[in-house]
Amino acid sequence: MGAWIITGGMNTGIMKLVGDIVPTNPNNSRPTHIIGIATWGCVSNCDQLLVDGSNVGYVKSHSTERGQAPLEPNHTEFIFINDGTRREYGGEIKFRANLERAIAEDFFAPQSPSNVTDSLRSSSRIISTRAESSDPVPVVLLVVEGGPNTVRT
Repeated sequence: MGAWIITGGMNTGIMKLVGDIVPTNPNNSRPTHIIGIATWGCVSNCDQLLVDGSNVGYVKSHSTERGQAPLEPNHTEFIFINDGTRREYGGEIKFRANLERAIAEDFFAPQSPSNVTDSLRSSSRIISTRAESSDPVPVVLLVVEGGPNTVRT
């Protein structure tokens, strides 16, 4: 499994630099996934993405409107958080922090068959015992710039 790099997904600042640099990875046997987690109301031309059941081509705008930016085109996946706001960054922070914590705590590791059965029987509690063969997932957080919301991630 290759690396997962999680950014805000926008075509600005360090997110753009990551998108520009990472595709130069010469090791195709371990692909690097650049995952953008963005607040829906901050994505310029987000209406283009309202397509159900098929892929869509996104044409990035050169929007200079405050609180909006185009998506960085080299990201391999995007997760959009729609908190109902328009042009207000930060709606993705809580989700992103929870996802990164889940990855770091081995939440996505395969469960042993007995744990899967137990999980199905008990929907009111989370079974945290994982298969013994799962490798730990190292998580590195690199903060290059940011405002007050940076400490929340």
